[in-house]
Amino acid sequence: MMAFVTRSSNATLHVTMRVSEEKLGLPRNLISFTLPLGATVNMDGTAIYQGIAALIMLAMVLQGVGLPIEGVGLIAGIDVILDMGRTCLNVTGDVACTTAVAYSEGEFSPQTINSL
Repeated sequence: MMAFVTRSSNATLHVTMRVSEEKLGLPRNLISFTLPLGATVNMDGTAIYQGIAALIMLAMVLQGVGLPIEGVGLIAGIDVILDMGRTCLNVTGDVACTTAVAYSEGEFSPQTINSL
């Protein structure tokens, strides 16, 4: 919810770290490295967005098929909602990768979640 509202992986970082430790049982030494790194360089949602809706390319495509260029405004108008989704995807990806690393290092077990 915090990622959705703030639309910032970095602003959500302290909550993501706390929840990862308290609710998922991930080790602090691991999350203190992987989650800040992920918030900085892991931009899954942004990469997907750039591939789908780059506004300049979209304008050229709209003109190319004979549609009004005002269609770009439709994407710009809902970009806030799209950004909320992108940030949620980024944060979820950061936690998923951290969980996978913890599992591969023998520091996490799926049963940990059930015992918390």
